[in-house]
Amino acid sequence: MTPSVQRTTCQLLVGIGLLTAVSRSSAGAPRITLDQDTVRSVSEHLDARVSLRQPAFVSLGVDSLGLNEWGANSMRPPAPVFPPFLMRCETNPALALEYSHSDQTTAHPAGWRIEVAERRIALLSRWSEAEKPEALVLEFDPHRCHVTLLGLFNEDGSIRLPAVLHFPDQGSFRVTADGGGDSALGYDARRAGEGFIKVTFPSATPARPRIEYRWEVAAIHPKSSHARGLCERRLSGPGGQWHEQ
Repeated sequence: MTPSVQRTTCQLLVGIGLLTAVSRSSAGAPRITLDQDTVRSVSEHLDARVSLRQPAFVSLGVDSLGLNEWGANSMRPPAPVFPPFLMRCETNPALALEYSHSDQTTAHPAGWRIEVAERRIALLSRWSEAEKPEALVLEFDPHRCHVTLLGLFNEDGSIRLPAVLHFPDQGSFRVTADGGGDSALGYDARRAGEGFIKVTFPSATPARPRIEYRWEVAAIHPKSSHARGLCERRLSGPGGQWHEQ
């Protein structure tokens, strides 16, 4: 399947998804739109743009309060790949993309699947000899937003799951994993010069043939209505920032 055919197929499916989104807008269904090489899903909590050429995010914004208020995109675009992956796109009930090196998807599951819903993201990696998926790496610009992965460190510098992926002035994700045993994410950061922040999601392996990472949008604050109201005012006020606890 050529990239142009992939995009055409996704365009048709996105059209169907848009009809669903309009009919379910009161329930907060994501709005899905297509660009030349990306597809975008926007809800009250998430603004995610995903590549149609490889398993990667191009931009990502989160609003834990669900007010459609996004900060500056801090994600750096992924390096180009050639040839592009074979891709299958679904948009109902939520955006889902599967990426494969082989078109034998019935015999071999896709190496990566990315799902974006109203307030969650799922990354599913499955091992096969045909796919041999590689790790999915997110890189952020620390000078735009100092994205931080909060959790317990292992001796090798990785961070054990569950953990919190925090976007200052925007919101947070609670990240968990299923099928990965003692799962951990790679984490590296540097502020000097251009700087970088890298969060690495290890792929499935022969020893762990299926790993699913789940991100849930989280508004972290003390358990009281007064504290939540204070949190909302500080997050939405001009120049305010709530330090989530």
